[in-house]
Amino acid sequence: MKKRKLLRIILLFMLVLSQILFPVKKIWAEEIEPTVTYHKTITPMKDTNGSVIPDQYELMLDITSNSGQNITYQPLDIVFVADLSGSMGKAVLGNQRLSRLQALKNALVGNENTSGLIDSVLSNPQNRISLVGFAGRVDNDYARWNNGRVEPREPGDFLRGINSFDDSFIYSDWSNNANQLKRVVSNLQLAPREVKGNEGRGTIGTNTNVEAGLRDAITQLSKARSNAKRVVIVLSDGEANMYYNNKGHSVVKYPNAGNWFNNRLYGNLLNRLRTIVPAVHGFYSVAFAYEGTFDTLNWMRDQVRGLNSNIPSEELFANTEQELIDGLNDITRKIRPLGIRKVTITDTLSKFVTLLPNNASNLRVVKIVNGVETILTSEEARVTTEQNPQGLMSVTAQFADDYRMEDGVRYALKFTVKSSQEALDAITGDKKVTASDALNGDKSKLYSNQSATVTYSYGIGEEKTKTLQYSEVPSFSPSTPLNVPVTVEWKDASGGNNVTATKPNSITLGLTQKNKTGGQDKGNYRQITISQLNRGEIQNVAKGYEYQIAPQELAAFDAKVENIGTIDAPSFKVTYQQKPTLTIQKKLTGEEVRQQKYTVKIELRDSNNRAVSGTYGGLTFKNGVANIELRPNTPVQLAYLPRETQYSVTEDEKYAGHYKIDYSFKQGVLTEDKTVTITNQKYPSLSITNEVSGELANYQQDFEIEIQISGLKNKQIKARKGNKESVVTFVNDRATVNLKRGETIQLEDLPIGASYEVTESARSQRGYTVTYENQRGQLQSDKQVRVINKRVSVPATGLDILSSSNMILIIVGSIGVLSLLLMITSRRRA
Repeated sequence: MKKRKLLRIILLFMLVLSQILFPVKKIWAEEIEPTVTYHKTITPMKDTNGSVIPDQYELMLDITSNSGQNITYQPLDIVFVADLSGSMGKAVLGNQRLSRLQALKNALVGNENTSGLIDSVLSNPQNRISLVGFAGRVDNDYARWNNGRVEPREPGDFLRGINSFDDSFIYSDWSNNANQLKRVVSNLQLAPREVKGNEGRGTIGTNTNVEAGLRDAITQLSKARSNAKRVVIVLSDGEANMYYNNKGHSVVKYPNAGNWFNNRLYGNLLNRLRTIVPAVHGFYSVAFAYEGTFDTLNWMRDQVRGLNSNIPSEELFANTEQELIDGLNDITRKIRPLGIRKVTITDTLSKFVTLLPNNASNLRVVKIVNGVETILTSEEARVTTEQNPQGLMSVTAQFADDYRMEDGVRYALKFTVKSSQEALDAITGDKKVTASDALNGDKSKLYSNQSATVTYSYGIGEEKTKTLQYSEVPSFSPSTPLNVPVTVEWKDASGGNNVTATKPNSITLGLTQKNKTGGQDKGNYRQITISQLNRGEIQNVAKGYEYQIAPQELAAFDAKVENIGTIDAPSFKVTYQQKPTLTIQKKLTGEEVRQQKYTVKIELRDSNNRAVSGTYGGLTFKNGVANIELRPNTPVQLAYLPRETQYSVTEDEKYAGHYKIDYSFKQGVLTEDKTVTITNQKYPSLSITNEVSGELANYQQDFEIEIQISGLKNKQIKARKGNKESVVTFVNDRATVNLKRGETIQLEDLPIGASYEVTESARSQRGYTVTYENQRGQLQSDKQVRVINKRVSVPATGLDILSSSNMILIIVGSIGVLSLLLMITSRRRA
């Protein structure tokens, strides 16, 4: 036993001395320039349905360090220290049929779909693995040990038939034979039960003596190659509860143990770690379905870091078989030779792509393992953007200085871009493309970047830095330019289809491209001539702009343009609506139509109430006013006036005395064709003619005619008798005139619609038979009344005492007789 211990110490001393005299960093592959692969790709983006998103692409710049796979003289020596305590027989989380030990075997051996740790490490035949298992036998006697309250020191404190340093076993010495190691792993078994004292060989107990596993790991490290990268991996499912005393006997923790137990346990572990740390280049722990109030593995991780912060020391956690497989694969990737660090990837975009707005480009750095992407944190890799003086955008991924890329793992800077306006212009031919812009100067193969580099450091002694240019220059084709549909409609002034104005055989429409920055728009960017078919399509229109149609101006039409599509996919409808026409016509009622001219004033003002000037329908307007001479039944048209024009029509007032003037649509706003009708209704006249007949009639007699006209009240009315004008006074709608035989009196400008009645006075009717024509009625127009007096018989006396001449004679004779009688009487009295 003493010889074996002495030999182990000598071997370990020689290993440590070799590291001092010949540091391993001098022979690591990292000192050799690493082999890296790096690629740049561009891929069209797709939506959740798998459809391509137009003009959006994902750029990826990746890098993989392959030094561990390609350099043959960088060996690995890995000691795997496995917990084989009784608790490893428990079922794993989520699978009651699978024990923890079986899950460990599967993780080491692998399956058809996943490589285990053995295959992953031994894929390089220079690498080796040694397998150590530990558990723990109880050597101290609970009853003799004062119930565990004090540390056992005397031989009587221990059970009989015990052995020393027997809680671990080296199941496999250093080997690069994967099949042999897999057989060893497959045959691993747990102790069937706990045995106290009288121990036999072939079992290592059921407790957890982590120190025992570390001691055998030290033994294997003493036999490791000095030029190898040496790593210890410890797997346990529970807190350490046992240590070796100076005799190699196992001391288990009884419930009543005092602080002395943990002091001794962790003091021993620290001593073992002090021996291990100088001899290794990595120390990893795996807490598998861990049980316990204190994490022994976490404590060991911290101690290793404290002893040497330059070597990796990590604790990983797993509760299921898959998590254990993933954890061991993760460790494998980390312990295989590492080639590069301090990596910076920079992509300077071309003028043909741009980042998405509102931080939508999803800038990120990912680690890709077996096709699964893991996004690195901002502490691991930081992504920034910057615009250079030429206006080009650069995207940079800078890995943390202490982040070391795992060998054989692909890392990538990924982000989304979209076609720039420059690209959308180029695909239409609006912008010229040169050979430096696109593959062979082809506008459908535009370059996505101007340059792309990756810079990294490597080496252990003197750090070296290298910058590589990505050789690929991915190209892309922007989406197909727009074809803009255009439809033309023709409408009359009211919006109907009865267009009377002459339409041209074709019209030319210009497409205006709006300036994005507020500068001058590009008029007639594209043009289209549309025939009477009234539809067409403007082709090869660049995306990314807002567009408007500039219609051809037509004198008789207003043009209205509507985008019935969207800003991104416009579709225009151009409506030519006939301008409104103002028609003015004259109508006469109440008299026979005469071709007399009537003066009419027309006033026009625009929608902003400003006077309209110009010539319309041959009529010139100045300061919004024009006069026309209008004849009855001869309309005047002012064709194609501006829409929304305000108009007013007024006839000269000189006609107002003899006519009642009515207007239809005297004033208004021209939103459609309008006809203004000026109706002049003459005020009616009433003509009364006296006719006297009969051989016995008195043709010199004045006949008294009574006239009644409603609505005149007390009013004087102009009258004409022959060539003489006079005034007839009405009192309470009544007046009296005298007419001789054959005379006519005409009363002028009477109220329209007034009722009238003509009657000869009773005194004038004596001796006559009186008849009337149109004696009474309504004055809707001129009326003629005939008063007919007829006398055909003589009175019995033979005299017509009613005749005026006879009546005078009678009166004169009577006066003479009376005078004679008065004279005679006077004389008699005298």
